Amino acid sequence: MQRIMSAEPIVTLSVARHGFTHAAQDAYAAGSLQWAQHAQLAIELT
Repeated sequence: MQRIMSAEPIVTLSVARHGFTHAAQDAYAAGSLQWAQHAQLAIELT
């Protein structure tokens, strides 16, 4: 919860700077990268 709260100003700044669409694309790209890293780790562990 606290981690989400601390991330809010960054997201708000991103929305203000790039607009909602670009912020959503940035969030999607970051999420995809994180997912890919987790998937690679899971593959290495198996």
